[in-house]
Amino acid sequence: MPDTPDGLGNIAGIFTLPEWAAYQGNIVSDYKDGTLKDWGQYTYLEYTVAAGKTLYITAWTGANFAGASADAGANQFCEAHIDDSTAGTTFMAIGGNGGFYVIFTPPIIIPAAHKMRTEILNRAPHACNQRISWLGYLI
Repeated sequence: MPDTPDGLGNIAGIFTLPEWAAYQGNIVSDYKDGTLKDWGQYTYLEYTVAAGKTLYITAWTGANFAGASADAGANQFCEAHIDDSTAGTTFMAIGGNGGFYVIFTPPIIIPAAHKMRTEILNRAPHACNQRISWLGYLI
């Protein structure tokens, strides 16, 4: 990247795509749906960080909603957690009614070759559909 003054005392320039990827990282995300999960059943995601990379998780979301229209007006209680299962570390456990959304600043950091696991558990007294997802980047 060439160093070019921007007139404000800052240095500005243009990154090529490979330069930006090395600097910012590559965006990664995943989600999974679960269908008609009874009380205590769960939907989970696992992601193993590639060798030589570090995963930075910036957002995490989950939803738990009635599988039958007759239960749509009832509580849709759920709980969830996000872990580095290789290290045995839980970063956050959360509960909600219908779901949750969390932005991590600073991000959760998972090192190379470690496995990240997240799951959402149904705690409603009826079957629910579920979705669990996360967003982050690899450097």
